[in-house]
Amino acid sequence: MSTSGGTYEPEFVREVEPIFMGCAIPGDRESLAFVVEAPLIEPCQDLFDKNIRSVISSANVNDIRTGFAYITLDCSTMSDENLIVVDKMKLETAPIQLPAGGELLVGLLTLPIKYDTRVQELSRKALESTGLFKLQPKLWG
Repeated sequence: MSTSGGTYEPEFVREVEPIFMGCAIPGDRESLAFVVEAPLIEPCQDLFDKNIRSVISSANVNDIRTGFAYITLDCSTMSDENLIVVDKMKLETAPIQLPAGGELLVGLLTLPIKYDTRVQELSRKALESTGLFKLQPKLWG
């Protein structure tokens, strides 16, 4: 655990408390910090900057039990080039039903974590994965 300017910065994923915001998708990259947990803020901002929508993500103390953190990607609004990346990464994809009707194809980017996984280590690994995606036209929002 460390502090920066009086702000608490967890050192380990086990110190990250969950953010319960459901499927809130912010309209700007700065707002991601309010709905995305610390280890995945930079990777989700990287995706946002490439016009790729992350639907939901999780990297907190509760994920230690499952052994992985994750970012759920909106594949329905991805360019063909980025869909090829999804395929090459062998991400699990599935359609989900939207509450208001309709369907969304999502891809699950999973990242292994353990009790001693550091926030910066997870963030770096996630950035390696999100770095494979390319800038695309904004097809959502």
